[in-house]
Amino acid sequence: ARETFGRIDILVCNAGVGLCSRVEEIPLPALHSVFDVNFFGVVRCVQAALPGMLRQRSGLIQIVSSVIGRRAIPGYAGYCATKFALGALAESLRLEVKGRGVEVQVVYPSVTDTGFSQNSLIANPVSPPPRMKPMSAQRVGCLMVRAARRGVRDEVITFGGKFLGLANGVAPGMLDRVIARVVGDGSPRGRTRNAIPR
Repeated sequence: ARETFGRIDILVCNAGVGLCSRVEEIPLPALHSVFDVNFFGVVRCVQAALPGMLRQRSGLIQIVSSVIGRRAIPGYAGYCATKFALGALAESLRLEVKGRGVEVQVVYPSVTDTGFSQNSLIANPVSPPPRMKPMSAQRVGCLMVRAARRGVRDEVITFGGKFLGLANGVAPGMLDRVIARVVGDGSPRGRTRNAIPR
């Protein structure tokens, strides 16, 4: 980008891989792999782009998290942890670059129609998350562009995601009971595919 355009105006950190497993059964190599992509991949990209943005005193770093990076669900703790970690990274980074021309934004999409589910690491069978109608990747992309133009601090893409965050802040115990009823405790239900070796 620098060779072609001479500068980087926006960095979108969107790469990610899923991990399905109850906490007691997560193979540590799988957890390391997911953190390496979802968290350390973002750190590496930010460290590569940030110096140039600071020199030009402008730029936007847009980090893509997930609604379950605001409220975790059973059976996906490893993946959720990487997405929560991105929120913490963004909060620190936002303060570190304050007043230096660089903006930091976190986007929280819900279920998106991509090959994500088929490519998730399934370390151990877990109950599937509740079936939700996915949003098209094109629609999510358009909303991300809109968020970038608006310059908002955080953008939760769906109404359901906004409600989840609000309910977790106001009545987390009640939300625990709702999630337990809808999702269960993450115990396996039937066979799963894409299993990885322990």
